[in-house]
Amino acid sequence: MQRKRRKELRGKIAFDTSILLEQLLSTNRGIVIKDYVVRGEIVPYITEVTLTETLYVLCRRIGWNRAKEKVKLLVDSGFFIVEDLEHIREHAAQYKCKRRISLADCFTLGLAKYISAPALFAFKEKEIIEENNKEPFDVEIIFLDDIYKNL
Repeated sequence: MQRKRRKELRGKIAFDTSILLEQLLSTNRGIVIKDYVVRGEIVPYITEVTLTETLYVLCRRIGWNRAKEKVKLLVDSGFFIVEDLEHIREHAAQYKCKRRISLADCFTLGLAKYISAPALFAFKEKEIIEENNKEPFDVEIIFLDDIYKNL
């Protein structure tokens, strides 16, 4: 099923780890997304899997203590809805069964399907593009690369 591409960010959105990293590392693109969240234009949803991946990737860049502190502050901010894995486990497993993408990406897509919202990734990941070209995903996928170019 082919979906229309979104020109703006609004409403509920499932965030991939790459989006959280952009925010926590305060990149220009991360600041743009943070502004959308703070203004209430988008409501970000994440999973424990996304938080776990964010923590270990951030740890490799800035060390365990700083990574742990940043992720805790993000969760404590109250801006993010952390969805229970129980609701999306089967969706994620179906994606992983049929697609050659990371388990964390499967959880992001499973979350998007569960909340009936798009999944937001920072970059055009090769595996996601290849799988979508083979057979379009049944959820909308947005790449921050595309949004950021149009700002």
